Amino acid sequence: MGLFDSLITSFIGGNIGDILRKNCPAAVLPALEKLLGNSEAVQAITSYVGACMQDPAKLSAENLKGLPLPDAAKQLLAGNPDLVSHLIATAKSRLGL
Repeated sequence: MGLFDSLITSFIGGNIGDILRKNCPAAVLPALEKLLGNSEAVQAITSYVGACMQDPAKLSAENLKGLPLPDAAKQLLAGNPDLVSHLIATAKSRLGL
């Protein structure tokens, strides 16, 4: 994790996996665990959320799904709209949006 990602993690208050698991619906948890197992995807999403701190209007499901992610992560998001909703809702909550 780079310095920027460390700062984002500090800002939003802790371990990203723990934050995302906290209020995750049980049906979404398996997909979330798969996503969290992909460090490249986690880093890209973390950086995206960090960029949204400066421009909250960019935080959306469409933009999240449009990130340059590994194919497995793109497929996971495409096939799990509830996972995408959970990621966006959690990011908005942590950023105070």
